[in-house]
Amino acid sequence: MKIKKLYFFYGGKKGIKKKTMECLQQGADLLGIPTESCGNAKEFGQKNDYDFSSKNEYGVQLGYLPQRDSLIEKNFKKNLFFIERNIMLDYQNATSALTKKYYKICLGSIYHELSQKIKIPNDVLKAKQKDFYENFDIDISKKQTQGKNILILFNKPHGFGTHDINGDAIGWGLRKIRELRSAGFKNKIDIRFHPVTHAGVKEETLTKANQQSGNVHLLGGKVFYNVLKRDNYLCAIGYNTSALVTCFMEGIPTWVDCNTNILYKYSHIKKVSDINNLNINMNSKQKFLDEYINDIWSTEDMKKGLVWKTYLQN
Repeated sequence: MKIKKLYFFYGGKKGIKKKTMECLQQGADLLGIPTESCGNAKEFGQKNDYDFSSKNEYGVQLGYLPQRDSLIEKNFKKNLFFIERNIMLDYQNATSALTKKYYKICLGSIYHELSQKIKIPNDVLKAKQKDFYENFDIDISKKQTQGKNILILFNKPHGFGTHDINGDAIGWGLRKIRELRSAGFKNKIDIRFHPVTHAGVKEETLTKANQQSGNVHLLGGKVFYNVLKRDNYLCAIGYNTSALVTCFMEGIPTWVDCNTNILYKYSHIKKVSDINNLNINMNSKQKFLDEYINDIWSTEDMKKGLVWKTYLQN
């Protein structure tokens, strides 16, 4: 793979986000890759007369929002690196969390299954695996199969995670509740929303859910990992939310509805009838972790240029 130039879209980022982009840019500079610091998509503009793909030039984007950053995608198409937050943050041990930051990096698409996969050299992969298990507290033996209630996790309405259901996260969740009730599940259903979802939307959805189905409850609490301990769930259902990762790692049977989500292939449930015949394959956790470690990088790796060196070797 050739990288002739990297465009870093800072877009007014501050604090740790700005420092993360700087680490990536420092790593590129260390390898002699030409870089350019850019503002936001609007400032960069539409480059209709410039083919970034044929010139092996790439954009680097952290904190993607489709409404704000779609112009960057139009310019770079598949030549765009997406930097995402660490969805395993709940499992990073307290000492490490104070000093080390990790991010998932993917090329070509922010949706895992649509992104370009790369081969990690064995020495780099072993170092990444060692670093991960030293800094994250992982117990793949956790298994929960005795629960009675069901947890439904709503994506942020019109967020990038619901692109292929036209942003209708609320409609998706209400349909799932109806589907469960129609299949005979009468126990309590807890619903939890993306943190930025407006309070009015939450209350309206809760009212609609109880009008159509009954025995639906709004799950509050700030830290999802702690909230999850309040009940022993039969299963957790979500479309394309990172909260599913915590459920999956805690051994709760999961139903991942979006086929571009990293957990989709490991989902224990594919249709509502599967809930009655749960078969938990504990090996799926290890396979998921192996796949995730491939894509996660520390800011230390970024500074050393290890991220870009690995891509250059593909």
